[in-house]
Amino acid sequence: MDEELVRLLESAKIDRETATKIDRLPPGAFCNHKSWGVGKVDSWDLLGDRLLVNFEGKPGHGMKLQFAATALAPLPADHILARRFEDRATLSKLADEDPVELVRLTLACHQNSMSLDEFDAVVKGTIVSEGKYKSWWDGAKKRLRGDRRFVIPSKRNLPMQLRGEDQSATDEMVRDVLTATDLRLKAKAVEAILRNSDAFESPESQLQPVVNDLSEAAQKGAKLLLAQALELLLARTDLVERFPGLKVEPTQVQLADLLRMERESLGETLRSLGVSRQRQALETFPEAFGDKWTTVIFGMLNTAGIRGVGELAKFVVDQGRGAELDDFLRAGLQQRAHTSDLIAWICKERKGKAANVVDLELAAVIMNSLERDHFGDETRRTNRLAETLQEDPELIPDLVRTADVNMVRGFARRLMMSPAFDQLSVKSLLARIVKIHPQIQDLITGNQAEEKEESIIVSWESLEAKQKELDHLVNVLQPKNREEIKIAREYGDLRENFEYKAAKQQEAVLRRQREEMEKDLHRARGTDFSSPDLSKCSIGTYVDIEDKSGRKETFCILGAWDSDPTQGIIAYTTGAGQALVGKAIGESAELPTEDPDTLRQVTVKAIRPYRA
Repeated sequence: MDEELVRLLESAKIDRETATKIDRLPPGAFCNHKSWGVGKVDSWDLLGDRLLVNFEGKPGHGMKLQFAATALAPLPADHILARRFEDRATLSKLADEDPVELVRLTLACHQNSMSLDEFDAVVKGTIVSEGKYKSWWDGAKKRLRGDRRFVIPSKRNLPMQLRGEDQSATDEMVRDVLTATDLRLKAKAVEAILRNSDAFESPESQLQPVVNDLSEAAQKGAKLLLAQALELLLARTDLVERFPGLKVEPTQVQLADLLRMERESLGETLRSLGVSRQRQALETFPEAFGDKWTTVIFGMLNTAGIRGVGELAKFVVDQGRGAELDDFLRAGLQQRAHTSDLIAWICKERKGKAANVVDLELAAVIMNSLERDHFGDETRRTNRLAETLQEDPELIPDLVRTADVNMVRGFARRLMMSPAFDQLSVKSLLARIVKIHPQIQDLITGNQAEEKEESIIVSWESLEAKQKELDHLVNVLQPKNREEIKIAREYGDLRENFEYKAAKQQEAVLRRQREEMEKDLHRARGTDFSSPDLSKCSIGTYVDIEDKSGRKETFCILGAWDSDPTQGIIAYTTGAGQALVGKAIGESAELPTEDPDTLRQVTVKAIRPYRA
């Protein structure tokens, strides 16, 4: 012990524990503080009860001896933190040239194990700059995962580890499987064995415990973690195929058993697996479900997501059961029963696996699905189908190319009114229709002669009321009707199902009402009736009339949806409105009466504006 410390200890000015710890922190020694980080002892002032430390971000910091003894941990000069303090540039160069060695050095200085947060605290922003750190660490991880000395966790709450040099790589791989409690980590550990299968000298004896462990873990996890249990059994299958000497006992859980056990949740389960694993699982379906295995797959198609649908459909076709797939898809389109994801897949495969079920009716199905999901809770799926319609430039042309122009015109109108797209997208989609059917250009530009004739003038108030009525039909009445159809379908045989037939009839009524309202709204032109032509009776004017008996009346001529006879307001489209419009003061008009065969002759006496 330092002589000066001994004198302080003998004079009872310092206790032995403090003296012992300070003796380990002589000037020039490295130390670490939990808050201030790494530092280097600069000098002692034992009589003044002070120790001076240069911390990385706090140079020349004085500390009382007792506090320093309890707060500072000595660091060897070769510790990563000491080297960072003394020669950061060399470590930064090492990080660039050999990141694996930097990680090894850091772990070795922390008892071969540390969390990723702890590693970040040592390296990030010091040895490797903040801006470069993410890309540097991503590159380092790729190298580390190919080095058997390191265990790189998949989650940040698990430790990164450095294995001992005396441990066998194959024994470590087996140990990783047997000791993993997380089923996903256990499956990944098996993948490591498969990647390094040539390293096993006696695979049958070394890996049989792994096969048994996978069987046991899958059986235990099947109820709560079906997808992960399936992954384990699929990994077990890979091992047995790679090493035929390995055995799966008949008493151990089989893949077909697991599929039958959890049939109801298979769609969601397979969706969570990788593509290759899905294919492996599907190959077991005939064994698991017999000749009716296609029924199970069809039950999964509407929940599998667009990527999963592709895998399921491909498997069915590859097994020679494509005709059954066509029947299922066709029936679902007719009944409007398919999800947006499945419809999007049909669109993508319109010249491939779904070619036999595609016609213009698909356009109506697409619009129904988009609008249904737009007002429901299916935003992600709606986006997927909408993206398919927008991003595939040949989809709409393929749908309308051979269709009757009147049907195409109806599709274009519906597209123009759809809430699923913004106006810019609508214009882009309509342009694709016009390219194939230029004769509907007038519908889009508003220059169509018949549309001009059919245009109607309405007040802004009545236009808003009509739009609210349509919104109520689309957002309330139609979703309610769809739910009634869904419930009624569950009652059984549709041919004898009165509730289903009634709900479907109501569906047709609502659809017609919607089409009529959409058509009316498309024709409507809103106005506030300001600045009417007062030289004659016109829309937006009060008209004073008098008949031969001297009876006087006042009519207000307004828009097509603004009639209120009790207030003397008539629509310009009514018989009385049509008889008066265009008449000047002093001219006569013949107004209808309650007797359809009798007309009342009146004279226009005065004309004044509706809005003064």
